[in-house]
Amino acid sequence: ETNSPSKRADTTAIGIDVGLVILFAAIGYQTHANELTLNGVASTAWPFLVSLLVAHSLLIFLRRPAAHLLSGAAVWLVTVIGGMALRQLTGDGTATAFIVVATLFNATTLLGWRAGAALIARR
Repeated sequence: ETNSPSKRADTTAIGIDVGLVILFAAIGYQTHANELTLNGVASTAWPFLVSLLVAHSLLIFLRRPAAHLLSGAAVWLVTVIGGMALRQLTGDGTATAFIVVATLFNATTLLGWRAGAALIARR
């Protein structure tokens, strides 16, 4: 069914993840550019958003629930590794500090909300 609870949960997970990746890009861009512009955030976010959507497409193909913690680990790794690969391929920076910050921020957010949801669901 197209509007089943699992499909709604997957759609919600995608929306949360997209919002968190945009938040990551906005904070990073604003920190380094000392201003917040749509073009700046978009230029920082796009490689990670493309990778995030690839990760979610794989989950859909494999019929894995997007809101589960294990799925979140896959989303996180594909998002960060793919995002960095796309940045490298397009000549954008992949400094070690950026890789560390991107990895830790996205782990905290993409895994964190899923861990919180799992705790709430258990209660």
